[in-house]
Order: sequence, then structure tokens, then C-alpha cells
Amino acid sequence: MYGPKFRLTLIIYVLGIFITLVQILFTFFFGEEGLDLKQYFQGVASVSSSALGGFILAWLSVKFLEHQRRFTRHDFAEIYQDDTGTGFSFPVSLSKYVPDQTAPPFDKSLHPLESELFGFLNGFRNWPGDVDAIHGPSLYKKSATRWHTVKNMPDTTHVHRIAALAQSIGKVYAYTEHRKPERLTRFWKQDSISFSRRCLEHGGLSAFILSTMPSFLKLSSKEQRALLTALRYQDDPQRMPINCDPLSHNIYETLHTANTAKNAAGEKDDSIIAPTDHEHELFTQELNSFFTSVVKDLELNPSEINAQSDGVYLGNGRMILRFSRFTEHLAPLLAPQVRTALHLWQLEARPHAAWPFLVEALRGMSVLNNEWEGTKSEEGWFNMNINQEPFPQSIYISLNKENYADLIKHLSSLPKWTGMIELNQDEECLLGEVQARVAEVDAMLLAINKNLN
Repeated sequence: MYGPKFRLTLIIYVLGIFITLVQILFTFFFGEEGLDLKQYFQGVASVSSSALGGFILAWLSVKFLEHQRRFTRHDFAEIYQDDTGTGFSFPVSLSKYVPDQTAPPFDKSLHPLESELFGFLNGFRNWPGDVDAIHGPSLYKKSATRWHTVKNMPDTTHVHRIAALAQSIGKVYAYTEHRKPERLTRFWKQDSISFSRRCLEHGGLSAFILSTMPSFLKLSSKEQRALLTALRYQDDPQRMPINCDPLSHNIYETLHTANTAKNAAGEKDDSIIAPTDHEHELFTQELNSFFTSVVKDLELNPSEINAQSDGVYLGNGRMILRFSRFTEHLAPLLAPQVRTALHLWQLEARPHAAWPFLVEALRGMSVLNNEWEGTKSEEGWFNMNINQEPFPQSIYISLNKENYADLIKHLSSLPKWTGMIELNQDEECLLGEVQARVAEVDAMLLAINKNLN
């Protein structure tokens, strides 16, 4: 509307009016009948008064409707500020807000809600994906790229693809567009456009806009709740209701896995982790906060040890845990910033590059034991056999009764462990252990000889 084509059309329109007026005046002044000035000015006065009266009537009607809208309670009309501090300059009403759509695709392979979201994003092709990087990928491009990534991921459905498109649509309200029009004399120039942040771009806005899409009501109630919950708490998963449907967590995990997926080129090496001091401090705090709940969620002392078992509780605050399972239970609880810094969206690697940071934090909490029956581990984990079932890369946890009395009480209620644990060591470790034992024996014999002499 504000581009060069609009200005060119405006110029042509003004020229057309001018030429028409010239033709009318020329006809009346130099034509056979001439111009009746009295009748002409009466007509001008009549048309002007009618136009002015119509404008005043329309203006009063709009003001009356605005007054009714502001002071009449309907739906969410009383909400002007949400729980994140985002203020609205208009009453928020789900029944009165319908998002505009531009050329939604008619593809039978797409869910109707996917088509509507594409149509909505089409209307914001110039919108930045990040207001602090206005020349980076646009909102449309980032959303479409995320959608393609999710589409190619295993075990994803239309619900995950819908969430991928809707994850960032709250930015259309969070960002404000500022235009500086060019002069009509430079109609071929594009307007200068800038963006500023109106409010914090958070998942609540995205969830709100998604809920107003016409096809949203075609989803099942389970899918509706799962989508809104996952989008609402995408930036703060710790606040996600504990009784929400598992599909919400699944959508959340899928979205963030897609956002951190590798690009074809220019991606940093996953084996290199370099969190900032602030991220490292946040991680230590969160691990300390979630440690008890993570241990309680693990499956310990099962009736039969197998490859799916998480570990065993030995009594007196001591337990053996698979490090990979401990990490898998911890990762979803971490803040997205921390989880991204430690590359904990992808957990397939064994050992994982983040494990040294976990070992350091566990040592700082004084719960990680670096020694098992005289054998020490510099890495912090051991390779063990529990009832002849391999437990590679396991950690030995020893809890302090003063700090973890409640957790020890919970663990003590589990079935008592009566199995057998063996330590597996490679040649280098065995050689080091033998040499250490030989040195101890030599020292003991030397001390005995000194005493005899």
C-alpha cells in the first residue's frame, strides 16, 4: 500500500482528477451554454455540507461504538495486561479478533490449520524473525524452515507441524512497524521501514493468536490443550502444569529439537561446549534444584535388571545410576538457554559432551563418589555389570543424610537390593590398579622391615 506502486497510482489518480476538472471548466466556459455561477456554487455548497454532515455522523458513530467496546464487558475485555507484563492497547477479545490471511495454500496434504497459518504468515512477509537482527531471516522464512524440519522428523504429526508454524506468530504483535514514506516526487523509492519491540515476545501471544484461527476448533480438545500449553510455556517449561497431557511435553521437545537442528553448513561442532559463566552458574543452580525430583523419577531397584533399568539403590544413601538416563530426565527441566548452551537437546552421544560439566556440578554438590571399592575414576563414571547386565558409564552417588533426608527416606521405601555388582576395567585401568596395589604392598613391607630392624 505504501510502496512505489501506491504512490504512482496516487499520482495518476490526481492527474486524472485535474484533467477531468479542466475538461468540465473548459466545456462550461467556452461551450454553447456557458457556466451558471449561482447554480454552480449552490451545488458546491450542497455537496460540501452533505459530505461534512456524513463525516460528522460517521465520526460520532465510531466514537459511540468505541465507547461501548471499552466499557461493555465481553469475553476477555477486562484483560489489559497479561501475567508476563505485556500490556494491550485494546481489550483482548477472542470472539472479536480474527487474524487476516493472505493467499493460504490449497494443498490437500496440509491440515486446514496449517494452511491458515501459512496464509497468516504470508501477510507478514516483511516481518523480521528477530527485531535485534532485522536483516536476518524473516519471520516467514524462519517459521517455514522450522516447519520443514519438523515435517522430516520421525514420529511427528500435523499437531507438531502446526506448533512449528505457530511458535513465533506472537511477534506480529510484539514487534511494531515504523514507516517513513518517501515524497511523491520520488515515487519510485521504497519506504524506510524499521521495527521496535512493543512488548516481550512470549509464547502466550502465539497461543492467543493460534486460538483465534477458524480451523483451530476442528482439532480435538486434547490437541487444542496440548498445543496451547506447549506454546504458552515454551520459554519457561518449569512452569508447565505437572498434570498436563504428555503430548504438550512432546510438542515442546520437538519444537526445540527442530530449532537447534544442524544446518547443512556452518554449524559448530557438537563436541565443543563453551557455556558462559552466567550459563554455567544457572546450570549449577538448576541441577541443585532439580536433583531430588530427578532421582525420584528414576526407576530404581526393579524386580528384574535389564537394558531399560535406570539404576539401583544400595541403601544408606548410595546408588548406581546410568549417567545417560540421569541426563535424559534432567534435560527437559532445564531452562532453554541452559539446555542450548550445553547441547542437551540431542542426547544420543555416549559419552555426551556435557557430562564433564554434570560431573563437576555433582562433585560441587558433594554427591558424586569418584571411587568404587578402591578404584578411582577421573572422568567420574564407571563401567559396571549389575546382575550380569552391562551398565556402562554409570555414576556412583552417595547422599548426605543431613542434606537429603527426605530423598533417602523415599529411596528406603523401595524394594531392598540383594544383587551383585562388578566393576569392568580395561587393560590400562587394570594395570594402573595393579601398580597402585603393588606400590602399597612395597610400602607396607618397607615399613615392616624398618620396624624389625
